[in-house]
Amino acid sequence: MAVLDGLPGIKVEVRINGEPLVEYDDDEEYKPQDEDIPEDRRAKTVSKYIESQTDQEFTINLTLERPYEYDCDGLEFHTYIDGIRAQAVLLRRLEYKPHKGIHHTVIGFSSTDAVTLIKTTRPFKFSKLETSRSTAAFSLTYGLMSHTTGSLR
Repeated sequence: MAVLDGLPGIKVEVRINGEPLVEYDDDEEYKPQDEDIPEDRRAKTVSKYIESQTDQEFTINLTLERPYEYDCDGLEFHTYIDGIRAQAVLLRRLEYKPHKGIHHTVIGFSSTDAVTLIKTTRPFKFSKLETSRSTAAFSLTYGLMSHTTGSLR
């Protein structure tokens, strides 16, 4: 479960069939020049790795509970999968009960049809990973797809 030391009580988990996946620490040092994360958000960012399971649907669980103390009207969580915005959710202070917390599950990519205003959600699903021992194949794939490598933000 991804937890920030500076924000105890806020947890994020990736789950398959309701069960949390095993997470692994990101052993690579954070690079301050990384342009993917704005300066003001770097201290509020944690990276973990999970093992994907081809063709399995997954969800992302957000939890706010003790010892977290709201000091604002609400917290907004933005979920990105492979660099694509999947969903944003606002967890309001008025809904927070310290003895129960707040739990929200992000189940997939949400969109609303501009004409009919019908909202649809496509479940998150792990794709098959293509692997190669060839550095040339890696360089080509990385060069073509570096903006869509698997990450949750």
